[in-house]
Amino acid sequence: MAFFETLAMIALITSVVANVAVTVYIAYLTFKDVVSWFRNRQSKINKDSLPFTYQEKLRNGQFKTIQGIFNTRSNEVDEARSINSEAIDSAIRDAHRYDPLIVYK
Repeated sequence: MAFFETLAMIALITSVVANVAVTVYIAYLTFKDVVSWFRNRQSKINKDSLPFTYQEKLRNGQFKTIQGIFNTRSNEVDEARSINSEAIDSAIRDAHRYDPLIVYK
């Protein structure tokens, strides 16, 4: 993904965060939790979809992860959830080490 496309997607995702209908609390978020959520929505994922996670480490040391499916045709997030967690596993930590936005292919 090109740099400016990434910036545009981050801007869109952060603007959508305020409108996310579902917020869940998972004390210890694992990569398995992330994959399971995507698998349960497999019917919504197609060639125009970009499954993603966007993560912020909060001042209190906890994490806020936005997980969703971005539709490149409509430039909208088809479905998303906000996850508040006290800790994350090493797979998620490593994936987001250098970039708050990860797109899964």
